[in-house]
Amino acid sequence: HRQRSLEQTERAIRAAGVGSIAPLPPRGTDELSAGAERASVPEFGPASARRAFFHAVDTVEDVMSRARAGLEADLGGAKAAAENLAEQVVADPQALFELSLLQSFDEYTYAHCVNVSVYSIAIGDRLGLGPERLAELGFGALFHDLGKAKLPRALIDKPDEFDEEDWRLMRRHPVLGAEALLAMRHPMDARLARAISIAFEHHLGFDGSGYPRLSPPRRQDLFSRICAVADAFDAMTSGRVYAKRAMSPDEALRRMVQGVGTAFDP
Repeated sequence: HRQRSLEQTERAIRAAGVGSIAPLPPRGTDELSAGAERASVPEFGPASARRAFFHAVDTVEDVMSRARAGLEADLGGAKAAAENLAEQVVADPQALFELSLLQSFDEYTYAHCVNVSVYSIAIGDRLGLGPERLAELGFGALFHDLGKAKLPRALIDKPDEFDEEDWRLMRRHPVLGAEALLAMRHPMDARLARAISIAFEHHLGFDGSGYPRLSPPRRQDLFSRICAVADAFDAMTSGRVYAKRAMSPDEALRRMVQGVGTAFDP
């Protein structure tokens, strides 16, 4: 009966012409595993992609809000969200790419994290990574900017260009993100280890010239190099992160090509 109710809700939302809201099954109920047949056959298409995307946004918001408050977070739910994203990207990347272009988020940091996860999974898929590694990559990319939850909100929401002091603070977020993930009471498995590495390394630079500055220099892990490309592309095309003017995708790629071999893996 719950499934019937959920479908009725979805139809009512579509009938109202609302395209940016999709209902999710209630957490903690057997709705999430309603029958072995349904659980073993993932659903794909625009509606399921939308559900996966906005569920991932909600998950990132929950984890980052809890990290900001010094509370424990549900990383098990985050892993499931990353697996769902990975399945959706492999099945129908265009549906998620279209959602990544939305600019109407009040809390853009959360959507940015999901965009970077989507782009990272797509790159990993093109590189031939298997399902398990794509899920690891997607999970790590979801929390590459977790350290921003430990920075002043006024800095994250600042509408003007950053000054030198702003940048000094902002450059702390990779270390803060790795520390926040390490502090979580969660078993250290492959996905959490990858997430810590990505959070710490995603601004390191392909040649080690980024931040944090390390001596001796350290080579970025493959997943961190992938995330660095995805992060820069979304930041440039959003006009909401570091660059305050949104660039077209082709302009962003032209800028990024200039960093090949230094900031980015060729």
